[in-house]
Amino acid sequence: MRGTDDTAYLLEPAFLPGSEVSDATSGYDAQLGQWVVDSRVVSVMTVRIAVLDGMARISGKLTEQRAGELARQIEGD
Repeated sequence: MRGTDDTAYLLEPAFLPGSEVSDATSGYDAQLGQWVVDSRVVSVMTVRIAVLDGMARISGKLTEQRAGELARQIEGD
């Protein structure tokens, strides 16, 4: 599959299906200087830290609006 910027992606089964997510929120990470979605998969991402406590963070070059959209998509809204 290719992204909008023509980057090729190898798709694998979902790491964590949306049915397993109880909550997803968005917020601004001052250390990174970016909006983040602190939950699970809807966007292309790399797992940088093991998910051991049931919490994960998605970060990247997201706008506030896009971070909120991802949080809603992850929750299945």
